[in-house]
Amino acid sequence: MTSGVEVDFSWRDKLPESMCLPKLRSALFIVLFLAGIQGCGVRVEPAEVRLLLQQQEELRGAGALHYVPVEYQLYQEAEARARALLERERQRLAWFRNYQPVAEAYRLVLDQGRELALKIGKTRQRQAALIAGRHQELTVRLVLLRELSELLKDRRLALPGLVRMEIGLEKSARQVESGRGEEAVASLGQIAEELDEVVAGIRPVLARYAGREEIGQWRRQIAAMLEESRRSGRSLLVVSKAERQLTWYRGGRQMRTYDAGLGFRFLSAKLHSGDQATPEGVYRVVRKLPYSKFFKALLIDYPNGEDRRRYKAARQRGEIPEGAGIGGQIEIHGGGREGMTEGCVALDNQELAELYGQIEVDTPVIIVGTTDYDNPIAMALARLR
Repeated sequence: MTSGVEVDFSWRDKLPESMCLPKLRSALFIVLFLAGIQGCGVRVEPAEVRLLLQQQEELRGAGALHYVPVEYQLYQEAEARARALLERERQRLAWFRNYQPVAEAYRLVLDQGRELALKIGKTRQRQAALIAGRHQELTVRLVLLRELSELLKDRRLALPGLVRMEIGLEKSARQVESGRGEEAVASLGQIAEELDEVVAGIRPVLARYAGREEIGQWRRQIAAMLEESRRSGRSLLVVSKAERQLTWYRGGRQMRTYDAGLGFRFLSAKLHSGDQATPEGVYRVVRKLPYSKFFKALLIDYPNGEDRRRYKAARQRGEIPEGAGIGGQIEIHGGGREGMTEGCVALDNQELAELYGQIEVDTPVIIVGTTDYDNPIAMALARLR
């Protein structure tokens, strides 16, 4: 049954041969097939690839190879496996690539890298704390040496090396601030070695001022001479090196205490001429010099018998330079308490004039290291370790 309307299909006979129905069906099939392939795969490289490259640079810059070498090696191996997956996909035809597994592999490596970054951060914080502690310790030791140098004015402490070490400490601080922790550790290690050498060099000299036995002997000597001063009513001069003071007694009573300059190497007991050390022992004023190179002077009888015995023993031990004699001409003179001498005791001119007018020839003089068990040298030595 028809509707009575005739449809004209004659147009099919007029179509070109290339657009016949079978070929249309084939073309449609190819288009649908390719669309299906595109829908099944992921053909855009994942952003994780770029992120991992950035992370690698950051880890290298943070010192991963130094701080976490084992973990960093595992990280690199995982990155190599993920990169191999990426290269395999890149070798495929674009229609067949699937980057989903690659993205997952890269995400795992990124997670591993984040853990490494945290561990590196904690390790560097611990290192920074250790460096800060070491820096503080060395700073304290340098300050002590600097204070000793200024207090004692002994040439062995006034070393150019102190300045060099202080500059080294400043350098290490800058290295820490710029993230060069290992360089800072090396710098501090070098400073510590230099400090140890300085302390080792001066410790035998300073140790005398911390020895209770030697200080006790000095105290007993002074006590005996003060007792003699009390009995005779005569004057007594006591020079204490550690305190850099000269005290005048009369009849056992303390009259005046003067700050004094001493030899460049006054910490040691004098052994020979040219050693720039102030002698130690019991002496007497043998001459009053109204005119001296340094205002006025009281000449003492160095070297005495004990000094000669000490000199002879030191020469036998090979401690005396070739051609060096025992020396002499040790005075209590003017010139200023702040000055350094070749071994004499120096006072300000006004104070020396006062003392000169009170002291007679044959007045006993005792020169000791110290009478105080807690003298500044002993305290500094204990802190220097």
